[in-house]
Amino acid sequence: MILCRVCKSDKKKDAFTISDFPSSAQGFCKSRSESMNSKTDLHVFECCNCGLTQISNEPVSYYKEVRRASAYSEDMRLERLKQFKMLESNFYKKKEKKNNLFALEIGAGKGEYMKICDELGWNVLGIEDSNQNIQNSEGFSDRIVKGFIGENEIEAISSNIFGRWDDFNIDICYCLNFIEHWPNPLDSLKQLKHLLNSNSLCLFEVPNFNMIKDKGLYAEFIPDHLSYFDVNSFSYLINKAGYEIIKLETFYNEYIISCYCKPTYKSDIEKIKNLYEYDKNTLKKIINRIDGDIYFWGAGHQALAYLSMIGNNTKIKFVIDSAPFKQGYFCPGSGYEIKSPKALEGINNGNIIVCCGGYNIEVTNLLLNKYSKKLKIFTISQGTIELVK
Repeated sequence: MILCRVCKSDKKKDAFTISDFPSSAQGFCKSRSESMNSKTDLHVFECCNCGLTQISNEPVSYYKEVRRASAYSEDMRLERLKQFKMLESNFYKKKEKKNNLFALEIGAGKGEYMKICDELGWNVLGIEDSNQNIQNSEGFSDRIVKGFIGENEIEAISSNIFGRWDDFNIDICYCLNFIEHWPNPLDSLKQLKHLLNSNSLCLFEVPNFNMIKDKGLYAEFIPDHLSYFDVNSFSYLINKAGYEIIKLETFYNEYIISCYCKPTYKSDIEKIKNLYEYDKNTLKKIINRIDGDIYFWGAGHQALAYLSMIGNNTKIKFVIDSAPFKQGYFCPGSGYEIKSPKALEGINNGNIIVCCGGYNIEVTNLLLNKYSKKLKIFTISQGTIELVK
């Protein structure tokens, strides 16, 4: 049974079949004989529920990667520059410096549009599935994460991004003429939200099927494009995926639909989940940056949770807690031994991380009076480790 790629309805209206069209738009052949046999039929249908026009064909073999011919157009580059400046103006008031603005490109190709972000002074990362594209990107190979938004890859991508760049908080996310290639665009856009936050501004673009219909451009049907969004069906997708549309307009001689939107989080639970995934990837990196031995003060429930997230790290020597009934035992989930404050006597260097919830200030003041000359003192709260002295 053929289901709609967005709403999963089985109610469809067969439109027509296009026979003997090229089997791909970017998979070029090495010989004439091969090229003569590289044909396929495109089965076009319309969903009676959400109105999306689509083809029932399987995706092309390279659907996870971006092959971008438009990047060679100077006109397109200048249009993108105008777009990105507009995106920048939305955040300029909120940022003390432009180079504090963080952007993420979904489907980075060879980093063609990341270069524009660089021109504007942004901190930009990309996600791209093609190893060849990443290797051939000029100066961006270390800033492009391999992967594809969808098919349960989001956890690995999230770990890769936030594990390598722990201060990367996405202000702007853009995905340009790539969504129409995805077999499951709704699922992919939902997964993307795990990388974003409620303040992220997104720019999503697809070819404009309204124009294709109006002008009868049947040659725009290609195996690479599985979905053909008009304004209504694209709005349906964006809203159903959990984004609030700020502005929707046509772009580049009406050939493209541009949607400016923000992710919405229906419940605080989803927000907490995103914070957990972010902190889990950053805490370990922060711990490894601290020079010297570490002593963790606090064995309450928050401290135990953070220690489990950090895992068994040899830099953490033991945990301190004033409650006698905890001393001599080990932290569940992480295995660190709990000792009394007396265990710090005789230790002349290292670091103390205080995690005592509402008692952080009290404990920190105590430590500042007694150990500030010997040990560096940090506090941990809401997943953030800060140096006190």
